[in-house]
Amino acid sequence: MVARKYTLPGRNWLYLLGALFICANLAWAQSPATGKVWSIVLNSHKDTDKKVVARKHFYLISGVSEASPVPEVKALFRLKTLETALLKLEKDKKKNEKEIGETQKSINELRSNFFKSLIAAIGRPPTLQDYQAMLVKAGLAETKAKEFIDNWILGYRCETIFCQDIAEADLTKISLFKEAFDANAPLFAKATDANQRALRWLPNFLPAAARTGYFEMRRKWAKCAVAYLQASPTAATQKGLGLTIAPAMTNNQGKLLFPNVPVGLHFISNLLPLDVDSDYNRANLWLHSREISLTEKTGYRADVSGASGLPKSRVEIKSLALESVSSPTFTCEP
Repeated sequence: MVARKYTLPGRNWLYLLGALFICANLAWAQSPATGKVWSIVLNSHKDTDKKVVARKHFYLISGVSEASPVPEVKALFRLKTLETALLKLEKDKKKNEKEIGETQKSINELRSNFFKSLIAAIGRPPTLQDYQAMLVKAGLAETKAKEFIDNWILGYRCETIFCQDIAEADLTKISLFKEAFDANAPLFAKATDANQRALRWLPNFLPAAARTGYFEMRRKWAKCAVAYLQASPTAATQKGLGLTIAPAMTNNQGKLLFPNVPVGLHFISNLLPLDVDSDYNRANLWLHSREISLTEKTGYRADVSGASGLPKSRVEIKSLALESVSSPTFTCEP
């Protein structure tokens, strides 16, 4: 008997096996049983008058169910139903004018109530008055703290000192900058571009509270808000909504991407006002539903917002009676 000689498969066979393996995995990943994966793109407002576009935080809120025992979660599901109804009504605005007004009013109430319950649970978000108090506590004179807030934080709508380059003109308006510049300019006296180099290094010579203090205050509050939204409502010592939260930040073009979003109902919110304002009169909270179904023809969702920026789904924070919240019911980790 002649022994049969076995050989390894040729390179073409290996390529074929590899292609079959990839196709099988793609079919499994996009099957109805496992859920198709999508991406959501959002176009935020872009500050055209600034050299650097301020990055803005948004959150993808998932896990909303009509069967949830938590009233706030049920209300979110109701919000989605009303938003869907509003889109249908707006196809004939003249005929449905009354119904559109009533539906929009109900939507605004639901959005407002969601943020009110959040603020009641963890306390109000930080204001610029709180930030001014932080600067004073850090050793800055009250007049200088207010001058810095008025001309930098409000003037450029910035959360930090790094949102754009400090210019020589800023030295004349902000004494905090002028004093730090004069004190440290000799370090760069031998450089050919002494003044410009001193300006570039200036943020390093400012107090930490001035560099990133306001951003850190807002970040801490947002972290607490996320903890509350994610906390299990059945926990013995904590309250919460038991939702899933995914954070993202806009790029320098004002665009934001949530990748790998499964089929289902989701909400997008900023949780904190997008715009910096001393009394929050122009600052808005934003909440908008987005449902992704298996009937979609593509795995990529382009732009949840309109051509002119965010859709009409904002709530003015001044209407939330922030100062009335005195004793939060949810304890955050320090």
